[in-house]
Formats: sequence, C-alpha cells, structure tokens
Amino acid sequence: MPTEIFESMTENLLSKLKVQNNSDVEFETRGQTTSERWRYERSLRLSSSFFKEVACRKASTPCSKLVKRIVYGSEFSTAAMNYGLANEEIARKQYKRKHSVTVRTCGLFVDKDNPFLCASPDELIGNDGLLEIKCPYSARYESNLLEFLATKKE
Repeated sequence: MPTEIFESMTENLLSKLKVQNNSDVEFETRGQTTSERWRYERSLRLSSSFFKEVACRKASTPCSKLVKRIVYGSEFSTAAMNYGLANEEIARKQYKRKHSVTVRTCGLFVDKDNPFLCASPDELIGNDGLLEIKCPYSARYESNLLEFLATKKE
C-alpha cells in the first residue's frame, strides 16, 4: 500500500475515533460489560487491559492472535475469571471500609489526545483517583494476602 494512502486511511480512522464529549461516553458506558456501547467503543480502541501485552510483545512474535483478541474480544471464561468476578464486590466493600472513602462507578474513558486509547477502571475515588480491583485466583486460599504477595514469584 502506498504511504499516501496509508496515511490518509490512518487520519480518517483517527478522526472517526475522536469523541465530541468524553463525559457522555463515560456516562453512557457505565455498567461496563453489561453496556452494549461500552463493548462497541472499547472494540474500536486499544484498552489499558492490553497495554502491557502490546508494549512488551517481541517483534519476532506474530501479532495476529493478539490483534484478533483486541478487536473481537473473547467469549470464554475460566475458573480464575469467574472467581475474580464473584469476589469483586466483596473486595470493593472491604476497600471502602478500610480506607473510609466513597467510590463512584464509571464507564469508559477515551484519551482526548490519542482517541485510539481508552481505559475503564472499576471505580473512581475522589477527583483524581481510581480503583482497579484484582482478586487473584492463585491467592484464593491465602489468609495473609500481604505475605502471599511478598513471596510470590513473577
């Protein structure tokens, strides 16, 4: 493909990704996985869920499977995923109680300068914080999570 055509197609795509009002997108995508708009808007962009995998991918590793997962998502679930979903609300309540904070649900945030990037944290804290909840399946039987994290190998 000639460079001029590629650049034109790139500009066209980026202009389509720009959002007139980020607040509207965020509001209309609350509920995240239960929101059709959340799934649609997220499918158009590189989500923070994939940042590390994309940034750390070796040049020698074919990208076709990763691109397919980013663009089309996946419909499978694992015991670890089910465990995380089942325990997310418990973790949220414990966090709120321990830190005495108010958290707010949120939807998808589209980067204003790079509209091909997006993120959807689990909750917002105050005016400048976010909460991303992780319930590791590998720690499901642990009674001391801090000790578990200190001894866990990468």
